[in-house]
Amino acid sequence: MYRGRYFIRQTVYVCGDYMDADIYPVFQAPGKRRKKCRPTSEIQAKLNQKNAERKVTRLVHLNFTKKDIALHLTYNTAPESAGEAQRDLWNFIRRVKRLRKKLGLPELKYISCTEFGKKSGRVHHHMILSGGIDRDTLEELWGHGYANI
Repeated sequence: MYRGRYFIRQTVYVCGDYMDADIYPVFQAPGKRRKKCRPTSEIQAKLNQKNAERKVTRLVHLNFTKKDIALHLTYNTAPESAGEAQRDLWNFIRRVKRLRKKLGLPELKYISCTEFGKKSGRVHHHMILSGGIDRDTLEELWGHGYANI
């Protein structure tokens, strides 16, 4: 509980050429947490979303360079469920891994996010892949619609 004491905490993240720093007050003694007794407030939910986005930004800057590929995968005909869309993405990743092994490239590093469109609700995937394969080959490997790089 808050007893009138607080201190300032600083966290610095260095991810390759990217540096991110957070400075924030801490109002509760570290290590003491109370039981969760109510749902997350709207303000806290926004803060959690902001922190999650910052974490992904750091992860991308730490693991990928300008030589890597940003890929957007869309569908001609929408999949029937989110599970089917996820299976399509996993199959695409397997095909890319198989091709990389065949070409003698190092192991694939990737990060992906599946989204549903705000207006139409259509499923699409965003990915960042380690480089080494040309864009035309990746677009052919997708096979479900457009693959924008």
